Amino acid sequence: MLVYYPVLHNVWGGGWLYHMKVVDYAGGVVINTTAGVAALVTALYVGPRKDFHKYNGDFPPSNLPLAASGAGMIWVGWMGLIGGPGFSANEITVMAIVNSQIACYSSASTWLLLTVVGAVLRKQETMSLSIVPVINGAVAGLAGVTPCCAYISMQCSLGLGVVFGILSYSSASLLQYRYHVDDALDVFCVHGVTGMAGTIILGLFADKSLNPALEHSGLFVHYSIDAWRFLGLQARLHLPRQQEPYVVIHEEKKAFKACEAVIRLGVQVMAVVLVAAYSAAVTLLLFVLINRILQGGIRFTPQEEAIGLDRLEHHGAYHGLQRSVCIDEISMKVERGLPAMVEGMVEKYVDEAAERLLKLASQMQGPGSENKMKTVRWGGARRASMTPLDAAGAELPLQHANLEQAVLVKYMQLSQGLEVAEGATSM
Repeated sequence: MLVYYPVLHNVWGGGWLYHMKVVDYAGGVVINTTAGVAALVTALYVGPRKDFHKYNGDFPPSNLPLAASGAGMIWVGWMGLIGGPGFSANEITVMAIVNSQIACYSSASTWLLLTVVGAVLRKQETMSLSIVPVINGAVAGLAGVTPCCAYISMQCSLGLGVVFGILSYSSASLLQYRYHVDDALDVFCVHGVTGMAGTIILGLFADKSLNPALEHSGLFVHYSIDAWRFLGLQARLHLPRQQEPYVVIHEEKKAFKACEAVIRLGVQVMAVVLVAAYSAAVTLLLFVLINRILQGGIRFTPQEEAIGLDRLEHHGAYHGLQRSVCIDEISMKVERGLPAMVEGMVEKYVDEAAERLLKLASQMQGPGSENKMKTVRWGGARRASMTPLDAAGAELPLQHANLEQAVLVKYMQLSQGLEVAEGATSM
């Protein structure tokens, strides 16, 4: 509220940036710049998550289907964001939506290509393509083209999508691998960097002939040669001098228009710098105040992060979803013979998975039978070994269990050094 609304008023609501004729079609400055810079300040103030250096910032994704579904919702919703500012269904709105889609596609393709190239340059031992770079690239293209989509041609949006993809990917890699900034969703790079770049690029490639609402075209559209003349580079470019009076007057008018284009570009740059500085200052001030007010500060301890913030703060509201995701990851990693890697994941879900396992064993054995299991003392907490026993005490055949049961049994069989105590549970 303290960041977004003042900027919103200044750019769109009659503020001083509005009177300076800052152009922002759908939120490159108002939304993406403010959010991106605030995200960077947040990441720097809070610090990296637990095990950031262990994974070198490349944490495994929690749930790719949900991530893809969320990206699709953002993609569809963004078309409403782009189509709304015109307040009418006309050719300008259609052009804005088409340009957004083109930039989105080209930026997503650029991210995917750069991900492969980056993995090769970093000499990663294993490399598997994922939908994550496609998601990041698509959002980067949408965020970058947002301020200028109603003022550029389709050919320009295609090229700008590649530029936004390169800028966002390179900045994300730089922050993550060199400066070790833990921006979990790359908000600063995907939204902030591209939003600022799109706002500045608007002063270069905006075309008044495509949108009459624009007062001046960009510097590189109609006034490129005249701008160089105005800046005193006539001799270097070997441009011929005209001595006729009417030609001189005509050239002076064109040079004056080129001067206006340079001023418009400077206004766009100034808006980006001032809004970014304001967002950073207010966000930092809010974090300092909140950190002083909250008991214990805003940063969780490593022990609390190990327990899981969903369980700690929301009391297991998302536990069922997390458990199903955990089981899938366990099955994949155990089949590769890596039980040690899943120890931390399975620890939080052992009790619940044991109950489900015993219920499955009861169904396989028929009604009236008793099931036994082994329990372990694991770090001072009661855990289940997930080995179901029939009434005679013999282990159930592994081939008759479902995938979840087989994975958990195999995991506990591979685990070493556990203090085992026998217990019994009836379903």
